[in-house]
Amino acid sequence: MITAPGLYFDVEESTYHGDSDLAPQLGPSLSQSGAKTLLTNPARFAWEREHGRPAKDAFDIGSLIHALALRGGDNRLRVVDAYDWRAKVTQQAKADAYSAGLIPVHRGDLREASKVAQAVRRDEMAGAILSAGRPEVSAYAVDPETGVTLRARFDWLRDGTGVDCICDLKTAAYGRGTPDAFGKSAAAYDYPVQAWWYRYVFFLITGRWVPFYTITVETQAPYFVTVGQYSDFDLATGEERGRTAIREYAERRSTGLWTLNPVIHTFDLPGWYGRTA
Repeated sequence: MITAPGLYFDVEESTYHGDSDLAPQLGPSLSQSGAKTLLTNPARFAWEREHGRPAKDAFDIGSLIHALALRGGDNRLRVVDAYDWRAKVTQQAKADAYSAGLIPVHRGDLREASKVAQAVRRDEMAGAILSAGRPEVSAYAVDPETGVTLRARFDWLRDGTGVDCICDLKTAAYGRGTPDAFGKSAAAYDYPVQAWWYRYVFFLITGRWVPFYTITVETQAPYFVTVGQYSDFDLATGEERGRTAIREYAERRSTGLWTLNPVIHTFDLPGWYGRTA
C-alpha cells in the first residue's frame, strides 16, 4: 500500500497500472499516459480508467523487450509454448491470457526480443546509462497547485550515482529510431509530456531536477540503438500540456463530468490531399 509520496521499488507492474495500491488519502492518481488521453478525449480517459486499454501485439512485444533489456521483470507476462499464434490452441491461450489481465507472448517473440535487449545492453551509450541504477521505479507525488496525486513509473532511474537521470526505453520499427524519425513519433505521441511529467514527479519528491533521456532501439536487425533527449522548447511545451491536463483532471473529478459538449467535428486530412503532382 502506498501511504505517502515517494519512490517505491517493489510495486508490481499490474498493480501500478491498475492504480490499486494507493491509500484512500492519496488515490486515485493520474499518470502521464492518462493525462495525454484526457487532453484529447475525457470520455475515453474515463472509459480506459475503468476498463483498461485494448490489447495490442506491438504493446505486448514492447513490454517483453522492456523486461529483458532492463532486467526488471513484468508480472503480467505469460510465455506460451509456441512460435506463432496460428494454431487454434495457441489462439485460445492468447485469449485466456488477455482475459486474465496478462500479456501473452510466444517463444518466437521471446527469441526476437532477446536479440533486441542484447543490442541495448551492448550499445556504448545505453550500456553506460544502464550500468548503474534501478529498473521500474514507481513514483508518487502530490501536485501542490491542485492536490492531485501524480504517479510515474521510470523505466530506469539513476539516483545517487553522481550522474543521475531518468531514462525511458522506446522500441521503433526499422529506420524509425533515428533522431529525425523518432522526433516525428515523439510529436505524434506527445512524448515530451512524459519527459516533463517524470522529471516533475521526481522533483516534487526529491527537490531536484534531473535529465531525462530516451533510448530508442529498432526491433529489426541490426537493432540500431539511439540515445536522445528533448530540447528545452519541447520540454516547455510538454510542461504546458501536462499542467493543463492536471488542472482539467482536478476540475472534472470535482464535477464528475467526463464528456465533451456535442459538436460536429471537422476531420483533419493530411496536407497532400487535393494536391496534384
